[in-house]
Amino acid sequence: MVAVIGLVIAVIALAVPFVIEILKRPRLEVVPVTWRPHRAFPFTFASVGVRNKPLPKLLGMLLSREAAQGCEIFIDYYKWEHPDVKLFDSIQGRWDSHPQPERIVRISRDAEGKGIADAGNPDTGVPEERTEFAPSLDPSNQEDIVPGSDRGQVSVAILTANGEAFAFANESYAHAPLLGNPAWNLPMATYRIVVRIRASNVNREYLFAFRLEYLSNDFAKFQLKASV
Repeated sequence: MVAVIGLVIAVIALAVPFVIEILKRPRLEVVPVTWRPHRAFPFTFASVGVRNKPLPKLLGMLLSREAAQGCEIFIDYYKWEHPDVKLFDSIQGRWDSHPQPERIVRISRDAEGKGIADAGNPDTGVPEERTEFAPSLDPSNQEDIVPGSDRGQVSVAILTANGEAFAFANESYAHAPLLGNPAWNLPMATYRIVVRIRASNVNREYLFAFRLEYLSNDFAKFQLKASV
């Protein structure tokens, strides 16, 4: 009996550190969220929120879950009736909290009225400004997700004021002002949108599927739903 008890204690002693390490690993979930702008825009988004689930309350008093480091999002788009046929190659999603990949370029007008990029030389005329797509401003597009209730948000599709919908990512800013990339056009239909997320310190890929019913130009209805 003593030998059996000793064996059980030895097994528990070996198992406890292993269980603790498992509990401390990041645990990500992705859920639909409503895009809420701080002012009026001529477009709206279908968005998801990413959360690193905290440990249960009692365990959380003893342990803390690690942050999910360097998270990257990848999105695949399918027609609902053809869930195995991608509409285009996977798109790397952009974190809404990141700076927009645009920079301001000063433009001057020469004597013929042609626009010339200008660093601000007053001899070339009165400068104007325009925005220019600048992918180098967010080269990695990674986000650390700490445990808790705060979510990292990613917009996966955009519906513009002219009634057209498109997949959405950093590259969309090359198509200002409405941000619709013609190569990513989404005709009116129901879609299956698959979101994959990877963290640099997690040896797995998380996958979540959603339903997007784009059946009208109503901004309020352009939202993701859990896939069933």
